Amino acid sequence: GIIPSSLFHIFEWVSRENRCATRPVIQVSLSFLQIYLENLNDLLAPVEGGNVHKPLAMRENPASGFYVEGLREFPITTYHHAVSLINLGLENRKIAATDLNSTSSRSHTVMTLKIQRSESVVVVKGAANSTAKLMFVDLAGSERANKKAQGSNRAAETRSINSSLSALGNVVSALANNKSCHIPFRNSKLTRLLQDTLDVSAGVNTALIATVGPSQKHYRESLSTMIFASRCMRVIRWSVDPKSKIGQGGYTLEYSKFQTRLAQVEQNFTDRENAMRRSYQVEIESLKAKYDKHISSVLDSKLSSFENNQMR
Repeated sequence: GIIPSSLFHIFEWVSRENRCATRPVIQVSLSFLQIYLENLNDLLAPVEGGNVHKPLAMRENPASGFYVEGLREFPITTYHHAVSLINLGLENRKIAATDLNSTSSRSHTVMTLKIQRSESVVVVKGAANSTAKLMFVDLAGSERANKKAQGSNRAAETRSINSSLSALGNVVSALANNKSCHIPFRNSKLTRLLQDTLDVSAGVNTALIATVGPSQKHYRESLSTMIFASRCMRVIRWSVDPKSKIGQGGYTLEYSKFQTRLAQVEQNFTDRENAMRRSYQVEIESLKAKYDKHISSVLDSKLSSFENNQMR
């Protein structure tokens, strides 16, 4: 699977880094949450009475964006430690049997790995650190309400899932439309959580895996999924170096500079072309004058010879 393979490669990298002469300090942490009925639940937190997770609040930091208050992050040191935490979270995830899937996910899940690397022996405030974040988002599938049991809880789950997926689709549509000024990230908790991942100016890499079923019975769901995937493919991302903090305005300035430079090159080419044309014209006129002089000389010689013959 994608997550086990990613974890394997991450800890392989950590092992290689630990063998370096500089011995950097690398810290890896993991968090795992679900969005169920627009409630945020920590899947790694102990459940309260009645096997219910305590809902968490979403906050916004002006500098770093949206975050989930109270979401626990567990330091992980080995591949097996990470897998055990993930399995715990999966056990706590909301699933139910539906007409389309016997173990259908009734929630969206977001698993986040944070990796901090420091060249110092001890990670202290002010040290030269670099931080990376890897998010794995598993979306609950969209299904038509008339294909599902009409119980109040199932109907509420379906409405919540479809509403958040619709909000995600609206965000993707706005991103794919280059003329769109407003991106509706705030319309759902899912899109707010994914803003850093979806924002085309954030300089991040995002991959979408769309899964469809081979059965003709569910072709509408498969078609809807493929339409959404094709819409995602139209999102054009411009990359930003996080160290440069150049921003979109900086790229506009760079574009203007290149346009000016291109105009200068074109003008220089035109000037050289005109100079060569003038030089060729002078050469042509010089050759024409020599040719005319030569022809005149030949004609004069012929005429003189003809006149001499006539006099004889």
